[in-house]
Amino acid sequence: SSAPSSAFAITPKSTSPDDLILQTYAERVDMHNFQCASWYGTYDVQVLSTTSASVRGSVMLRSHAFEVGNVQLRSIRNFGPLTVSARQQDGSGGNAEETDWADAILNQIQRWDREGVQTSLADMYDNHMDGRAGGGGMLKSLRRVMPVTRSRMDWNVGGHRLVRTLNDGAKKS
Repeated sequence: SSAPSSAFAITPKSTSPDDLILQTYAERVDMHNFQCASWYGTYDVQVLSTTSASVRGSVMLRSHAFEVGNVQLRSIRNFGPLTVSARQQDGSGGNAEETDWADAILNQIQRWDREGVQTSLADMYDNHMDGRAGGGGMLKSLRRVMPVTRSRMDWNVGGHRLVRTLNDGAKKS
C-alpha cells in the first residue's frame, strides 16, 4: 500500500494576469490491494473587485480496481459560475479583506467538493448497490452468480487439496 500523494497550484491566467487558476491533484496507488484512484480539480477565478470574484470549476475522478476483473469509474462534475464575496470587517485593512476573499473562494470549493462530489458519489454507490432510487442494484447485477464453468465454487479447501492429490497420483502411475 502506498501513501496518497497530492499537489496544489495557483497560477495567473495567461489571458488575464489578475485572474487565477487553482488546481488540485491527489492520487493513491495501492498495488497490494489492486486499486488506484485520482482526483483532479481545476477552478477558474475571475476577479471582479477587491472583495468579490466569480468562481467556476470542475472535478475529474478516476478509480480503477483490477484484482480479478477490470472495473473503472470516471466521473466529471462541473460547477459554477458563482460569485463569492469577502466578509466586510470594520477597520480591518487590505490584508484582512484579501484573506477573507481567499477564504470565501476556498470555502466555496470545499462546499462543491463535499456536496457536489462526495455526497453524490456516496448516493450513487448506495443506489446502485441495493437498488434504491431506480438504481436496480446495477453493481450487484454485474457480479456473476455462476462462474463460466456453470458450477458453483466449492470453498472447502480440503476438498480441493484432495482432488489435486488424486490428480497428481494419477499422473505418476
